[in-house]
Amino acid sequence: MFKLVAVDLDGTLLDDRKLIPSENIAAIRKIKDRGVKIVIATGRPIAVIKKIIAQLGIDSDDDYCVALNGVLVQNLRSEEVICSSGFSGELLKKLVSLSQQYSLYIHTFSKTFGLVANKRNKYSDIECYGGVVQYREFDFSTVADSDEFYKCVLTGPEEMVDQLERNLDPVFRKLFSVVRTLPCILEFLPAGVSKGRGLSMLAGKIGIAPEEMIAFGDEHNDYEMLQAVGFPVAMGNAIEPVKKISKMVTTTNNEAGVAYALDKLFAGN
Repeated sequence: MFKLVAVDLDGTLLDDRKLIPSENIAAIRKIKDRGVKIVIATGRPIAVIKKIIAQLGIDSDDDYCVALNGVLVQNLRSEEVICSSGFSGELLKKLVSLSQQYSLYIHTFSKTFGLVANKRNKYSDIECYGGVVQYREFDFSTVADSDEFYKCVLTGPEEMVDQLERNLDPVFRKLFSVVRTLPCILEFLPAGVSKGRGLSMLAGKIGIAPEEMIAFGDEHNDYEMLQAVGFPVAMGNAIEPVKKISKMVTTTNNEAGVAYALDKLFAGN
């Protein structure tokens, strides 16, 4: 019996308009009422997740989330932190230099300053989720080595991000977890961090086994999460590597693929 369903947001629960199809809302509420735990697992910050949870109408004392691609796992109501990771300002400066080398924009989630960018731009605006998250321009030359950051994003034209990913010095892959979350975005997370690791730590905390979990995803940053559960589900719009490791490929995010799969998986329960 499945006890937990982990759901990515962009390209999964949300359609291309960044709205939740009504079928997804109904299907999630239905299994939530049966005692199944719903966990939003996304690259987005807590503020966006809380907005989504409010729209789903499933806010309760025992609801958790995996935010910032696994950097932060916490209870959404009490704000109890299950795990939290970060990296230093000293490491961030290496990414600032990298962004300059490839003429890319950079933004980061700082434990002190919040969401900051070197320059306001259409790529970093993606993080704002229609104004739910606020960010400001920031002079990265003022960063102290001891400052702490959750994650860093290098973003810009797809061809430049492609070039960066192809030519990235292996040293960076030792210092950070590096993941492509969108064609225009390459994310740098604390070393060892992923949605899969965050979800596994949460499951251990609340006593749920991998075989009791379902996960939905579509992109590179969902790959390890899908590997961490007993029943991985790929969206119809998912990249091929995600589809290959999944036990089920549902319909697309624009066709309420989450609801389609849940209705099948929980039929008769």
